[in-house]
Amino acid sequence: MKKIITPLCLLLSFFAVAQQAYQVKGKLTKADQIEKAFLAYMVEGKQKIDTAVVVNGAFQFSGTVTSPKQARLAFGRKEKAARNNDVAMFYIEKGVVTINGVDSAKTAVISSPLNDDYTKLKNLLKPVSVQQEALMKEYQAATPEQKKDEVFMAKIEARDEELSKQEKMILKSFLQQNKSSFVNFFVLSQIGGYAPDVAEIEPLFQSLSSSLKSTTEGKEFAEKIASLKAVGVGAIAPDFTQNDTKGNPVKLSSFRGKYILVDFWASWCGPCRRENPAVLEAYNQFKDKNFTILGVSLDNAQANWEKAIEADKLAWTQVSDLRGWQNEVAVLYGVQSIPQNFLLDPNGKILAKNLRGEELKSKLNELIK
Repeated sequence: MKKIITPLCLLLSFFAVAQQAYQVKGKLTKADQIEKAFLAYMVEGKQKIDTAVVVNGAFQFSGTVTSPKQARLAFGRKEKAARNNDVAMFYIEKGVVTINGVDSAKTAVISSPLNDDYTKLKNLLKPVSVQQEALMKEYQAATPEQKKDEVFMAKIEARDEELSKQEKMILKSFLQQNKSSFVNFFVLSQIGGYAPDVAEIEPLFQSLSSSLKSTTEGKEFAEKIASLKAVGVGAIAPDFTQNDTKGNPVKLSSFRGKYILVDFWASWCGPCRRENPAVLEAYNQFKDKNFTILGVSLDNAQANWEKAIEADKLAWTQVSDLRGWQNEVAVLYGVQSIPQNFLLDPNGKILAKNLRGEELKSKLNELIK
């Protein structure tokens, strides 16, 4: 149940084209307690936040973007207690976006050509989203004993898997019926998740309109698909060299002749740290059976990296260039979320990706007799 049990540390990507002027015009019918409106979106990988004063319920933003951007709208209130979940997700795009509401961002009606598409998609997904939220609450309310109960967890996972399948069907249907909509880049990211399957994503991308594929976003996505193919199952893993904790260069190809798990993680990544005991268990079981692990850390600080290695008792080779998400190996392998891993055979061919917990041991048992 990847959505509930295996949260991920994510890196979000954004794309760009030529400058486009936008306006966001908002009106609230009950704004007595609202003083300001906040608009947040990403520009070249950095968050930009604009502020507008709300006067008699009206507020306005304007500026330029290089392409349509997903943005967040929130309100600053006079009362001390903030409404933490009162956020609206929408698109800023060339032209005017109108926002009409009462006193809440979340329930406001947002209109523009692109936002009309986005609203249509959200309405299609709503029945599944409601069930997913209920399932999440059920899991969060479960006792520690229940979370350790295999029967209980199997039922939760089965329901989550079924809802994920329904969600994908809706997303794919929307894409096929709206082939020119910019929202489809969001749709593709939702279908692909943190580790897209090229065999699934590429045909969907190719089915988009020529005008959409010819945008900068479309060209960037095509490049992303090409990069994913280079590290897909069946491909020879790209070779690389990076320094270990002592500053000694370590080359991936130096491990040829062994099954090797290239494991991407970081000291600051909670899901990675929680997965480490399972990786350690697999290592201890198979380290004398022609198997090893090469850890690639997306850390920035040497001290934190070394401290986590010691605390988690990671006995295998570790490398990093201490550049965080810009780690050259992570970029080479298209890693945009962690934990991620690649299992290679003795010839360097990628056999499997993102094996978690018992999956890793099961695969190694299958391979190593």
